[in-house]
Amino acid sequence: MKKYFFTILFLTIALTVFSQANYRDVVHLKNGSVIKGMIIEQVPNKQIKIETADGSVFVYEMSDIEKMAKEKTEEVPSSWKTENKGFSSPTAKGQIMLGGSSDLSFSSISPDGGDSQTEFKIRPTIGTFVADNFGIGIMLNYEDYENNSLFLLGPVIRYYFGTSKIKPYLQGEYVFGNQKYDNGYEDEKYDVNGFALGGGSAFFLNQHISIDMGLAYTKYNIEDYDSDGIVLSGGISVYF
Repeated sequence: MKKYFFTILFLTIALTVFSQANYRDVVHLKNGSVIKGMIIEQVPNKQIKIETADGSVFVYEMSDIEKMAKEKTEEVPSSWKTENKGFSSPTAKGQIMLGGSSDLSFSSISPDGGDSQTEFKIRPTIGTFVADNFGIGIMLNYEDYENNSLFLLGPVIRYYFGTSKIKPYLQGEYVFGNQKYDNGYEDEKYDVNGFALGGGSAFFLNQHISIDMGLAYTKYNIEDYDSDGIVLSGGISVYF
């Protein structure tokens, strides 16, 4: 009798686990977002913690949740999962990133003078992820200070690592454009091109917003002289 009892108990547990494996939790937020995955922790009337298929974990207050449900999943190859945004992380293939940063840069100009200078920049960037964690985009840099103005445009690439809410990244960019200088009599215009290589970390506040901190080496060529230095940047990125 005990043998049959344990057999039935084992089958019941197996069927329950199998059934749960074919369902996922669906969390509808009041802001319109829909998060799909598995709820791994729940504090009644306070908050939940949900893990998406790529391993990212997000925490939401119950006051921000409109409703929760379950839906049946289909067995699909893992390479297809990022095509459905319900499975994707902010840096999954197909996501769009819109960012803006402020750079505090310290540089020296050569060959003559060697004067140091400090610049404050605002740089908007828009891009898309062509593969999981790998994004490409366009960066615009415009500065206007004293008798100078600088306009730069160019491609930027970024690769993220990991699946947690803190994602380190590597970044490279190439820019070209021009610099205008008012010498008091007329405007002088110079061609500019350069590159930057560096990295940083993105701190995700939720599935759609991250605070980015980075450090990079930059080098620019402006007519007959070079400018190079270290850039410390901070900014905010939005993913959708």
